[in-house]
Amino acid sequence: MVIVLAAVSLDSYARWFSEHWVSAIFWHVTIIGLTFWLVVQRKPVSKFVGEVRTELAKCTWPWDPMQKGMRRYKELIDSTVVVIVSMLLLGAYTSAFDYILIKVVGWIIKLNLV
Repeated sequence: MVIVLAAVSLDSYARWFSEHWVSAIFWHVTIIGLTFWLVVQRKPVSKFVGEVRTELAKCTWPWDPMQKGMRRYKELIDSTVVVIVSMLLLGAYTSAFDYILIKVVGWIIKLNLV
């Protein structure tokens, strides 16, 4: 059963490759190039990942790990509510200012002041 599935998938891959050989070669070269680059750049990448872990350990997260249930996420929920309300207020302000500008420009055009 596995051999039959492998033969079918190899056949379908060969058919796909014959139709899309340019993109297949592109992706193969890209994957090989990225693998080579990661091998060459292993030390700088591992240093970067280590620095990221160190900085993330210094962060304060918006939840208290000692709390249980939804109280654990109180600061996170409060911050989310503040962001949503701020977005709604900014959207209302932008819409109102846009409406006023449309009316003023329409009035100016109607008076032929331009």
